[in-house]
Amino acid sequence: MKTLRHSLLLFVLSAFTACYIQTAVYPSGRWYSVQNRPDITFENDHDSLFAIVHHKTYRGDTCSIAYPVITTNYGFYIQAEGKIHVFYDTEKDALFLSPGGEYERRLQ
Repeated sequence: MKTLRHSLLLFVLSAFTACYIQTAVYPSGRWYSVQNRPDITFENDHDSLFAIVHHKTYRGDTCSIAYPVITTNYGFYIQAEGKIHVFYDTEKDALFLSPGGEYERRLQ
């Protein structure tokens, strides 16, 4: 009886975790903030993904800093001074950063 309970529990837990594991689809290219935050460029360098954050300085020029993008079973985040969680909707081609807000692509 205990073996049956353990098997059932293991099955339910594996089914539950499988629902949350995502196949990551990463944004690429240049993204512009809707809330006037720094713009971001996502680039892939062979095995690693990184985000280049284009900070505006008080003089009006840009200071670009590259941060690694970390992938987990539940999504991915930018490892800056803290975690910046990245939510990317492939159907709408929409990007949301937490913290950071909404980002969009613009045709140049």
